[in-house]
Amino acid sequence: MLPDKIEITESFREYFKSERKKLRVSAPDLSLSLGRSQSYISALEHGRINAVKKNNLVSIFEKMYKVGSAEAERKLEDTIISQQNDNNSKLQNYKTIDDSSSRNTRDKLIDDIKSGFEAAYKHNPDFTISTLKRFATSLHFDLGFMLTILRVPYFAFEGLDHDERQNFLNELADTFNKYAELSKKHLDEKKEDETPASQDTTTFSNNEEPHDFNADPESSDQ
Repeated sequence: MLPDKIEITESFREYFKSERKKLRVSAPDLSLSLGRSQSYISALEHGRINAVKKNNLVSIFEKMYKVGSAEAERKLEDTIISQQNDNNSKLQNYKTIDDSSSRNTRDKLIDDIKSGFEAAYKHNPDFTISTLKRFATSLHFDLGFMLTILRVPYFAFEGLDHDERQNFLNELADTFNKYAELSKKHLDEKKEDETPASQDTTTFSNNEEPHDFNADPESSDQ
């Protein structure tokens, strides 16, 4: 089920523009058929509109494909799901810390992961579940980045005591908050540079304070 407002990603813009041209529908004509200014569709395709209400996107698909609202919504939902799957399947490459540990079989790896989380769940169920929720959410941010984080050989800290490991986590939190602030700054600057083309324009930015490592992510069903 699609949200009331849909983020217009770069991949969606490219797909939409390609489909519109394939159907031989001009941007000005499509804009006017929607009762908008001639520049509305152009603004959507060139990133000056960051999010659009679902009902308005359905209307755009109705006009572009010349179908009813139910079929237009189905096409829109299929398009959004397809774009999300494409984005999630792309792995960006990052340099990482070399790992000299021996290779385990797939089944052994799965068993180790399961036993680890089962032990953690018995000790602290709420913390374990919230951690898994955060992990699942973060995978959709940048899969390659997250897998690189997982490759860090934390087992090299075996000789550290609890306080030393806590000091590492404190330093990690400081570094994380530094880059979270930088991310917020970039998003705020982008928001200031953009000129809204319609009342549907909004910016999906992170307006939170620096992230707290103990803060739970929002539930996906909210």
